[in-house]
This record gives sequence, structure tokens and C-alpha cells, in this order.
Amino acid sequence: MEQILEKNYKTSLDITAAKDKAAFDKDIPDYVSKRLSLTVDGKAVALHYVGFEKDKESAYAYFEVTNIVSVKSINAVNSLLHDFIDQQINIMHVTVGGKRQSTKLDYPETKAAFQF
Repeated sequence: MEQILEKNYKTSLDITAAKDKAAFDKDIPDYVSKRLSLTVDGKAVALHYVGFEKDKESAYAYFEVTNIVSVKSINAVNSLLHDFIDQQINIMHVTVGGKRQSTKLDYPETKAAFQF
């Protein structure tokens, strides 16, 4: 995550440094908004950034979609980190009404669908 943000935003960041948290909180949602889109029941929805955390060699960014009464289907287009490495694997977890579904996208695959 550090390296792709440094490449795209021409900055030097340390994900473990408190001084860089504000930069990550700005750059992560910008980067993600350009590479991840969701439609719910055929309508595009806005992702709201919740935050991020680092766990060993992984970085987790959290987003939510609000103000949706019911969900039958979610379609995603996800090319996160495809501009960094062509062996990228993106794991997506989607939770609706307490029911969680997950999928894995191996580069160059970008599309995922969830039915509820």
C-alpha cells in the first residue's frame, strides 16, 4: 500500500507512523475511488471511507455504503493494486444484513458479483 500510494501521489509514507495517518486517510480513499466501483441492484453507489489498519504484511482499508434499505445483488469492479503488481490477488468480503460473502479476484480479473 505504501509503495503504490508513493508511486501515485509522489510522496514518501510510512503506514506505521502516526505523522503519516492524515496522508493515508486522504490518499487511500482517493486511490480506491479510482479503482473500485460498486453497483447495488443495478445502481451505482458511493463508498464512504471508514479507515485503515496494518496487520503484519497486510493493509486493510474499510469502506461502507449507507442508506440502502434492501440489497438483492452487488456487482463490483476492482482493479486495486493492478497498477503495482501483475500477480495481485484481491479478496473481497461483503456483509449485508449480517450475512457475509467473500470472493477472490486473481489478476487480471476485476469483476465480482454477490447475490443476497
